[in-house]
Amino acid sequence: MADPLIDPCCKIGGGIDERSLSMRASSVRTLHSSMQHSARTGKKPRNALVALPDEDADVFNIYVQWHYYEKIPCQKSEDENGYPMLGKLYVLGEKVLDKKLQDRVLDAIVATTRRKTENGMRFFPSRQVIKEIYGSTTSNSPARRLMVDLDVVHALAPWVGADETEHHPDFMFDLTKALIVERALTEEAKSAHAELASGIPCSYHQHGKDEVCSAKKL
Repeated sequence: MADPLIDPCCKIGGGIDERSLSMRASSVRTLHSSMQHSARTGKKPRNALVALPDEDADVFNIYVQWHYYEKIPCQKSEDENGYPMLGKLYVLGEKVLDKKLQDRVLDAIVATTRRKTENGMRFFPSRQVIKEIYGSTTSNSPARRLMVDLDVVHALAPWVGADETEHHPDFMFDLTKALIVERALTEEAKSAHAELASGIPCSYHQHGKDEVCSAKKL
């Protein structure tokens, strides 16, 4: 017997990207507060639609598959390694309060970071993916912590780039704190900054190389 609460009830995205997906109305209730009222009872017309114009239709389609089968389809390109989709899927999990989905997304991200190409390269979430996660999660989000920890362990100087707008400011603040906490100076690093311990910070002065440093006269 057909479930009376099954409708083609989700209209995802907007414009040319808009599409309709069928989903149990009981499941739609969990999406977010703006649509819970319209999907709460079986009194709404059978052909009624719950519009989600701000959601990515492809990502929501993956969520629907997860909702019924608890599997995240592998959808990635060689360039992106699936991170953009995983980031958006995590954010959607935040909206629908699906912690189990979010846990599996983080598992998938970690698994992807461990995967190597034929030439031994590994790929990590881009600055845009980090901005996506930071822009839609709370300060105590496990996903935020994972993004920070991946940079603490794996980041290289070129990741910083030349444009500060590439980074979410809260991420940079969290990363700075984490790097200070995790900092372990090598002997080479200590030697390079020995002048701080000696009290003669000559390299910070603006005098010429041939001039006698005034700090050495003190």
